[in-house]
Amino acid sequence: MSGSGPWRGVTQQQILETFKNHYVPLLDKAIAAGSSFVVGNAAGTDQLVQQYLQEHGYKLEAQGDGYIRASSLELVTSVDSSKTQDVAPSPRFPAQPTSVPLTAVPAALTTTQNPFVASSQNIPQTGVMADTVGSYEQATIDSLRNWYSAADKLGKSEEYKNRIAVVATQFKSGQGLSEKALIAMNKDMEELRSINRLTQIAQRISDVLGQPGEGGSTQVKGKTYDISVNPSQKDLTISPKNGDVLLDIKSGKVQSYQISYKIIKTFEDINAKIDTALSQVKFEYIEI
Repeated sequence: MSGSGPWRGVTQQQILETFKNHYVPLLDKAIAAGSSFVVGNAAGTDQLVQQYLQEHGYKLEAQGDGYIRASSLELVTSVDSSKTQDVAPSPRFPAQPTSVPLTAVPAALTTTQNPFVASSQNIPQTGVMADTVGSYEQATIDSLRNWYSAADKLGKSEEYKNRIAVVATQFKSGQGLSEKALIAMNKDMEELRSINRLTQIAQRISDVLGQPGEGGSTQVKGKTYDISVNPSQKDLTISPKNGDVLLDIKSGKVQSYQISYKIIKTFEDINAKIDTALSQVKFEYIEI
């Protein structure tokens, strides 16, 4: 399920009216039929759909590919009670992180001074769509908070992060998000997802093929790339043989990165070959 967001040149009010008039009737029919949903996670219609499904008894679960799966609580309870486990498909690029944990938004931004905390006093809402409007605003605040966190993990400057805080404050005062802000937010989130996916694969390669190094690190000397991972220090480095650095993470924060789709594809191919090799070993030597 997908829809418009404010970056497509439409206003928040237009999004809300379109959602109420066109999405809600279809959602009601699908809910009555007991359907499950896969929804995006962007500001705009995606988050309105998520909130509407939650209000109608659906459980939201983040997927590895950045999407949200919504299942009715009745269905979820049935599956849980039978102890059936889903076999998730291999995550599509980009996937969410599973390792090298990165730090969250600084705790110093408290409720009284944090521009990311929504205030119902700014825009009083009444009427049938009041809950939906308020939920949309909170969802946008959550997106801005995630953007701030992503910028921090990407090693952006304090000036850059302060501009994000200003954008959040302006949104709370009733201003919409500018196209420039939305483009920057989506770009940062996409870069972080790419880095997380590359980190995930690099750590798996080091687990399977790595040799012990100094200070508790694990080293992989490949034909094209070298990998160094130190989980206890939250350090990870990927370097080609020419001495450049593709990705450098120190203490869970990105120091530098030069990542392209081609590089991600190369590491995805390596990961797939590891899967194939391990499956062959299991088939030949391990009796299940």
